[in-house]
Amino acid sequence: MSGPIILNLETSEFFDTYIDSEFWQENAKSKLIEMLVNTCKDAEDYKKSRINNRNKISTSHNAICISGSRGAGKTVFLRNTESIWKK
Repeated sequence: MSGPIILNLETSEFFDTYIDSEFWQENAKSKLIEMLVNTCKDAEDYKKSRINNRNKISTSHNAICISGSRGAGKTVFLRNTESIWKK
């Protein structure tokens, strides 16, 4: 992370508002993007491999675990993932 963390205490935590300057989970954001890109690439590769062999079935579940203690911001992070991914 390169800059100071500034938290706007006036912003309600119940709305799905994503503002880059207020997002403080930069490491998690970068890791999520990396994991989603890899998952998409794996899905494309799997689709291509099934063209030649329809009987080949993958046992991968492609899940991403978001963990943290109570109050760590898991829910807010997950609620903002769509906006993160669109950027």
